[in-house]
Amino acid sequence: MNHILPNNKISTLKEFSLQRVGEVYDVRESRNIVNELFRHYLNLSSADLIVKANDSISESQMLLVYKAVKRIANKEPLQYVLGKAYFFGMDMHVSPAVLIPRPETEELVRWMLDTIKPNNHSVYSVLDIGTGSGAIALALKKAQPNWNVCGVDVSQEALQIAQRNSTEFQLEVEWREVDILMEDFPEGNWNTIVSNPPYITVSEGSKMRPSVVEHEPHLALFVPENDPLLFYRRILELANNCETVKQVFFEIHENYFNETLILGQSMSWKGELKNDLQGKPRMIYFIK
Repeated sequence: MNHILPNNKISTLKEFSLQRVGEVYDVRESRNIVNELFRHYLNLSSADLIVKANDSISESQMLLVYKAVKRIANKEPLQYVLGKAYFFGMDMHVSPAVLIPRPETEELVRWMLDTIKPNNHSVYSVLDIGTGSGAIALALKKAQPNWNVCGVDVSQEALQIAQRNSTEFQLEVEWREVDILMEDFPEGNWNTIVSNPPYITVSEGSKMRPSVVEHEPHLALFVPENDPLLFYRRILELANNCETVKQVFFEIHENYFNETLILGQSMSWKGELKNDLQGKPRMIYFIK
């Protein structure tokens, strides 16, 4: 790589990396990303980058980091570059076939665990709709091993990622391919439904980070311009037809929290909103 960089020193590669990543992110975020790349590919901590700054590394090691930096500079999310995203204490596999799990989704899981009080003498069943990487379903199973948890998604590729995570963390979750807009809930005595469905209108895409719009799956992000509550309505309709379902948890669009609450109330559900750590209304809990 000497035709690109003057030498193979760690300090030289770090300086190059910060410069390229800094074309996309601010100084603080660039530093965090570069530190993570060096940790992941070279097993070097941020302290190592200082102490070993003048050490040289191999051509192949240089190339690993260089290729990753190039992808980051092209606005590809760090999690896709590494193939991993941290969620609920798990380094989960992710790919462009699934959304990257967000901190607010972890907040939704914690709210569910604090709220659900099942009868200890019965099997408690949870259905996760639009499971993607399986983040919600696997976090619930990790916290409550005795629960029966099923994750469904319309994407076969997403379910393959979910299954891979399930196997890696030895968490027994059932995965099913279901198009929830066209099909009913899979057969089962579901007690709780949870979903982080698509809720972003196409016109909002122009206001979002390019790393999201250009790389994350549109199938999991966007809804028709004229019907942002499409998935919420459908899931609540199906929940009304399922006698065993007593509560539904959603992650929601902060701009449509009131409309989502009114929708549920019009369908005979009592709703409770919850803010995320940034103070934005991002979660809702419906109960019969």
